[in-house]
Amino acid sequence: MKKRIIKIFFSFLLIVFLTSCFNSGSSLDSSIKISSNKNLIIYKINYHLNGGTGFFINNSYNEETPTFDLPIPSKEGYVFNGWYDNELLKGEIIRKIYQGSSGDKDFWAKYDYGVEEVNEFGLVYAYLYYGSFPQTVVTDTSIIKKLNNLSLGKEEGIYLIKNQQYFKTRATFKTEERKFHNGNTIENEETYYFLFEPIKWRILKIEAGKYQVLSEYILNTKRIDANSNNYLESEIRDYLNNDFYETSFNEEEKEKILSSSDKVSLLSLNDYLDENNFSSTYGSTKERYAISTDYARAKGILLHSNETYEDVGIYWTRSEAINEPYLATYCINDGAVNYAFVGFEGGVRPSLMIEYE
Repeated sequence: MKKRIIKIFFSFLLIVFLTSCFNSGSSLDSSIKISSNKNLIIYKINYHLNGGTGFFINNSYNEETPTFDLPIPSKEGYVFNGWYDNELLKGEIIRKIYQGSSGDKDFWAKYDYGVEEVNEFGLVYAYLYYGSFPQTVVTDTSIIKKLNNLSLGKEEGIYLIKNQQYFKTRATFKTEERKFHNGNTIENEETYYFLFEPIKWRILKIEAGKYQVLSEYILNTKRIDANSNNYLESEIRDYLNNDFYETSFNEEEKEKILSSSDKVSLLSLNDYLDENNFSSTYGSTKERYAISTDYARAKGILLHSNETYEDVGIYWTRSEAINEPYLATYCINDGAVNYAFVGFEGGVRPSLMIEYE
């Protein structure tokens, strides 16, 4: 009986001990969690906007903060190009703060010249405006009257009214009836005036302050050459580096245009197949769509009969067709690439390299 009582007593003590251990373990685990939360260090994030603006929620973090993207500031006339961890803006772009990071952070914003816009086909690109070229037809009758007086007896040329340039020319096309963007029918051989407007350039690449750009719109129509696809000796290359260059840029603007062999050129077929800027497919793609200006329409740009592509024109690349001396590559209305006879009047989308500090 005595042994039984002792056995029961020790069993009771064992139950009490195990219960105590369980509760104390629970409390210990809880106390660890609470202690961890209480002891987390809050780190500061300092954003150096470099002339930009922005309202940022994530101004601090701790080691347990989930990974988050850094905010995007804005600066008028510029495109944000990333955060750097040094004021010299060197090294890798910092895009996120990852969970488990530690320490106060300082980030400096870098911007590139240009603005982000949505184009007519819903695609977002960075653009800059540089130089000028005749683009939109003049419809204001009072201005047309003044221009008629200024240009009396002259067929073609540049005329100035209150520091605004206008270009006088005749419509010349051999294909179907066409219209300006305002819906007015273009009369072949009729004289029109076109407003000089800033050229909208799509930014393709930025490297060390050098901007490779492409005209967003088809600005003119020209043949590659009379009977050869050798771009280096072509009529269109001569036009771009002489007539177009002299018409489109003043002396100050010319100083920023970089030149190796060409000041202005056409992109190659490989350029238009670069998926970073366009698409790697040879087939239809809206990344290669290009709208023709009123001026290009008056000068004979081929328009598509399909309403889907009625605003989209065709334009040349500088690449020749292999083993075909009379053919060169071009982008057709639906964005696909193909070949055409070099004497065909195709669209002109100039490209150049500009250097900004």
